Order: sequence, then structure tokens, then C-alpha cells
Amino acid sequence: TTLFSALVGKIHEEMKRPSLVLAHRRELLEQAQKRIQTQNRGLQVLLDSERRIGDPFDVVVGSVQSLGRKGTSRMD
Repeated sequence: TTLFSALVGKIHEEMKRPSLVLAHRRELLEQAQKRIQTQNRGLQVLLDSERRIGDPFDVVVGSVQSLGRKGTSRMD
């Protein structure tokens, strides 16, 4: 998780674009959010389930189930 979180920060630093991190269980979503935020203090890291349209973010951590649902507006 530490290496993965560092990689997310490095990609954001180089690409200057928001990132999407996917996981398949709630515990893994929360773990990823906390670790990425801890290791990359300057990034705004949100859980997709807590995100509202217009919220500023650098990284969204979401579940395959919610984002992969046909007809979902969560990818907007």
C-alpha cells in the first residue's frame, strides 16, 4: 500500500490530472484513501460515495460495483 500510494502521488505530480483508484471492498477503499492522503499531504483524496458534483479533488477512490453500474452518473 505504501508503494502504491507513492505511485499515485508521483503520477499526479507528473500528469497534473485527477486520478481514479478502484477497489472492490469498502475496507480497501477506506484504507487506500487514508494511505494516499497520509503519504501525499497536498492531494485532495475523496471516496466516490462521499463526493458531490463540483467538489474539488485530485484522487477519487471508488468501488468497481458503483462505478461500473450501467447508466451510472458517477463518472461525470
